[in-house]
Amino acid sequence: MSASVNLSSNASIDDVGVSSNNTSLQENCGVLVGPSQVTIPIHVITLLASLVGNTLLITVFVKIKEPIMLLIANMAVSDLLVAIFLIPRLITRDIIASNAFLVHGNGGQFICKMCTFLSDISLSVSTQSLVLIAVERFLAVMYPMEYKKITVKVRRFLVASTWIMAMAFHSPYFYTMRLVANDNHQECQSSWEPAFDNRTQWHPIEVKGELDESENATGIYKGWS
Repeated sequence: MSASVNLSSNASIDDVGVSSNNTSLQENCGVLVGPSQVTIPIHVITLLASLVGNTLLITVFVKIKEPIMLLIANMAVSDLLVAIFLIPRLITRDIIASNAFLVHGNGGQFICKMCTFLSDISLSVSTQSLVLIAVERFLAVMYPMEYKKITVKVRRFLVASTWIMAMAFHSPYFYTMRLVANDNHQECQSSWEPAFDNRTQWHPIEVKGELDESENATGIYKGWS
């Protein structure tokens, strides 16, 4: 009996020692650099590099007006949208340590929709531009005669198509993106209500579970038959 009491007392002492060590460790770790102190400089450097680099690239294209640079300049313009509409929001979120949207009212609704829309179509346009550049380089190497048929008008049409497709694909943002009240602040979130209730959303995991149950029921029926 005394041995068990000694063991329990030793265990409690060890727990106290571990908890005190963890507390002291957390206090010591409190002086370490937090995530926001790391991400803010990274976002600021990325913002400046994107603004300077893409602006210089667009300036070079405007001066030389080389048709082969049109798709690259198109990608640079789309990347500027990320630097203008997305990265500042990330920096603001890191500074205030919250997803709260600082602009309210109708102006806040408009900014919420437009900032999300423009920053996301930028990614779509950049992806399409990379694909078109790859196809163009492939034709220039493998089929040079066909490559010569790609005129300036064709390139302009391709550039316009990247923006049209990106805008069409992200057009639902003008309905779904809105300011949603969350505790004592508002956040820019996506919501399909009231057009679609949350209960009508498709959940792949639930569907798979229903399929598995139906397969099991079919197997039992076959076994009995």
